[in-house]
Formats: sequence, structure tokens, C-alpha cells
Amino acid sequence: MPQTVEVADTYRCSPRELFDVLTDEGYLAARSARFAGTPEPPSVHRNGDEITLVIPRRLPVEHVPAPFRTLVGDGHLVQRDVWTRPEEPIQGRWTAETSSPGLDLGGRMSISASDGGSHYSVSARVAIPLPLIGGPAEKLVAKQLQELFVNEQRFVGAWLADTGVGSG
Repeated sequence: MPQTVEVADTYRCSPRELFDVLTDEGYLAARSARFAGTPEPPSVHRNGDEITLVIPRRLPVEHVPAPFRTLVGDGHLVQRDVWTRPEEPIQGRWTAETSSPGLDLGGRMSISASDGGSHYSVSARVAIPLPLIGGPAEKLVAKQLQELFVNEQRFVGAWLADTGVGSG
């Protein structure tokens, strides 16, 4: 059965300020340097109201138990975040293109107004439709994604504080 994960946090800036940071190439490069596990830089593509972020990543497969390694391959994937609504609530979706045909990763992102700031949530759906090992593998991937989401949201908070966004 597919696993779902959701992580949310609040920040002391407007939803638009947060959105601008999350789609900023400087921020994305710094986040990728910290969490992506690959030297390949992310890219930002703007087309009207739609913004697509292409983020190469390498999953830390050394922590994946041997029976599940065939599901993640060499760990390289490309994450695509597509933000399609620049007005509040700001909505987006993400997918991951992997070398494993049995791994289906994707989810949603949302930024909305919150008391004096913004609320940012990221969700994921992990599906590995394989008998016997699919369920345990889904739980493992979901746990790793939850940790990544938490760490990336902490990074957003630190970035906002360091750059002074929302402090004025």
C-alpha cells in the first residue's frame, strides 16, 4: 500500500516572499549543495504563471538495505517541481524521474498565509507495487523523505533568517 508523508512549517514572511525564495536560483543552488548529493546545479524555467524547477539529486543508497537497492538503482534521480499558481494559496506539485521502473514518487507543495507569516507544506506519495518487498521498501523511502523534508524546511528557515527576508 502506498505510503504518504507530509511535513509543514510556518515562517515569518509573506507567502509571496517565501515563494520567491523557494524559486530563487541562489537559494536552490545552496540547498542542492547541502542536500542533493550531486554537483549538478538545479535550473529554473519560467513560462508565464508556471515555474518549473529541475533538481538533480542522488539518494544516499549506502543506507538502503541490499534487498531494496535494485529499486533505487544508483540513486540518481531528477526532481521536477512545478508551481502553477502565483496567487494564494500558492500550489505546486513535484515528481521524481528515477531509473527504477518500480518506484513512483511524487507529491504536492502549498504556501498559504498564516498568523503574521506563511505556512509551507510538502507532501509525498511513495508507491512501489512489488509483492513482498514493496510495502517495506515504501516505508523506508517514506521515512527518508520525511527526514529530508524536515531538514530542507529547517534550511528554508535559516536562509530566511540569514538573508533578512520577512524581518522588515
